Amino acid sequence: TYLCFVVLFAFYPGNSQLLHTYAYNADLFVPIEEKVTTPTIRPYPYVTNATTPFVSAPSVYIADRYSLTPVFEKQAHTPMYPASTSKIITALVVFDQLKTDDVVTIERVRDEGQVMGLVRGEKITVESLLYGILVQSGNDAAYALADHVGYDKFIELMNQKARALCMKNTVFVNPAGLHSNRQVSSAFDLS
Repeated sequence: TYLCFVVLFAFYPGNSQLLHTYAYNADLFVPIEEKVTTPTIRPYPYVTNATTPFVSAPSVYIADRYSLTPVFEKQAHTPMYPASTSKIITALVVFDQLKTDDVVTIERVRDEGQVMGLVRGEKITVESLLYGILVQSGNDAAYALADHVGYDKFIELMNQKARALCMKNTVFVNPAGLHSNRQVSSAFDLS
């Protein structure tokens, strides 16, 4: 009876040392071939009734990175001028159409706004022009790539890419994001 009493209290679901040893080191008691890896579960954001933050931007859309759950939005679907964020779609279209080691001959130079400093007749790789677009925000680099593919075709490809990405409030009319009343996007589309 003494042995039954010891075994009973050793595995009693209270504050047992044996239970703690097993519970906190359970993987030591599982044979190696039966071990199962547990996927990482990321927590979803919990939006509370917190005070709305002051944001000076006229349009905002913030979503959780992992779950894509909207955390904050303000006029998220309102059409706005995308400006240089247009160059992101320009770069995506370039990746679809050209190889980074392709060589482009500069046929016309646009010197409006921020430029990379290209010279007419210059030969430069697509990769260098992409750096000019994404790092320098060079309008001349964006136009050079569009011209290389065929300007009108390139603008159509930008709009096709926008539709493929479900950007429903977006229309592109130039590759650099220079101001145009017809070139619009929204915070939701850009996110």
